[in-house]
Amino acid sequence: MKYYTTISANIITEINNLIGLDKVTQYFRINYTDFEETLRDAHNALFIQGYGNGTGRVCQAIDMAVRNSENIEVFSAKKIIIHILSDIDANFSIGEMNDVIDFISYFHNDMDVIWGYAKTKLERPADLVISIFLTDVEPTVSHREI
Repeated sequence: MKYYTTISANIITEINNLIGLDKVTQYFRINYTDFEETLRDAHNALFIQGYGNGTGRVCQAIDMAVRNSENIEVFSAKKIIIHILSDIDANFSIGEMNDVIDFISYFHNDMDVIWGYAKTKLERPADLVISIFLTDVEPTVSHREI
């Protein structure tokens, strides 16, 4: 998890390095303009990642990412970028995209969503990585200043 309280152009470079956008074959491309648009007028940002393997890997990865958000209310976000990275030898199915859509449905209806999909040879013990970048998130109720 990476939580940013100050929005700057450095975030885009850092996220690019964390996801490795320049090093993968992208089928649905996310680029710097997408991050600039998502960060426009944002007060804070959160970057989380999760990993999955085998059957149910999308749900595993999303669950891990959300659990890694610690004291942040993920579903309070105003904008979201979701990047899906699968192993070159593991196909990404329509059913798995439905799992991503189910996750997005937990956010408010007028939310801006950008998503991308890429394949590469993963060196992790997982065949899918989901990176989620959210803006204007709030602390969980128990951690807000009173």
